[in-house]
Amino acid sequence: MEKTTKPCGRGGLGGHGERILFLDDEPDLVTTTRLILQRYGYEVSAFGHPTDALREFQRHPDQFDLVLTDMSMPDMSGVEFARRILDLRADIPIILATGYSEELSPDKVAKMGFCEMIAKPTPPRQVVEIIGRTLKYRGWPASDTPLPHPPFLPHQSP
Repeated sequence: MEKTTKPCGRGGLGGHGERILFLDDEPDLVTTTRLILQRYGYEVSAFGHPTDALREFQRHPDQFDLVLTDMSMPDMSGVEFARRILDLRADIPIILATGYSEELSPDKVAKMGFCEMIAKPTPPRQVVEIIGRTLKYRGWPASDTPLPHPPFLPHQSP
């Protein structure tokens, strides 16, 4: 996997090597999102199937700083995937990406175990802003006082 640890100069946006596990069942979206997030300075492990992503997380649960998952996938929903991830590591922030955001309130999303929701499609810059805000709120790379999970974050206007 290619490592990029420097943001590409997008007005201070981006990461500094934070590790993201990304899951979506659309192959083109997996490739595109991985490349975009890498370009913004994140290390990304991208998967097209929930069992592959879960297997990787089980092997290396402390290797990741954040999980970004699709909601609707074959064989396992994003909610079930998040539950299994949180069973392995309760402190990991998980962001839900869904095309059905109008059906989900912030309270529902938080009760499902997600700390944030991204409506699909969302421009890459906004995705990076949400990831950055989530990691900042969670105290990446680490904080002495872990936050209760899930701390649903209010959306802020740019």
